[in-house]
Amino acid sequence: MKFVTEFASDFMGLFQSGGKTFVGWMTTIIPTVLLLLVLMNAIIAFVGDKKISKLARASSKNL
Repeated sequence: MKFVTEFASDFMGLFQSGGKTFVGWMTTIIPTVLLLLVLMNAIIAFVGDKKISKLARASSKNL
């Protein structure tokens, strides 16, 4: 019976650790990625889709 309770406790600890990691991401990584996405959309809107596509084509060529 002791094995079952220890297994259940460790199993719940796994989810608690995952929750802490997720909350850490919500306060650090996700806002940064969101702002970079907004910045890229603003640059594309200012420069124009055609010029960005032309730049992407030129950037993807093997030299």
